[in-house]
Amino acid sequence: EPLLPCHRLDRVTSGLMAVAKSREAASAMALLLRERRVHKYYVALAAGKPKKKQGRVIGDMARSRRGQWMLTRERSNPAVTHFVSAALSEGGGCHA
Repeated sequence: EPLLPCHRLDRVTSGLMAVAKSREAASAMALLLRERRVHKYYVALAAGKPKKKQGRVIGDMARSRRGQWMLTRERSNPAVTHFVSAALSEGGGCHA
């Protein structure tokens, strides 16, 4: 069965592509995205301990001089990210 592209989530930062197995599912996903009813969750692994245990990052995304995306202090179309950190093992390290 061919997969149908639905939406490119967070093109500016991750470029993750959402796909559907049917036209009905693709239409339903498009409606949810249009109505801003989709909640996205990300998991990041870090070698060190973060400075904050939780917080929020808000700002617009703009191209830097090198062509990469960066967060700005403007808020005309802000990206809002809430974060919480947690240790994966005792001592805060990630062990294989």
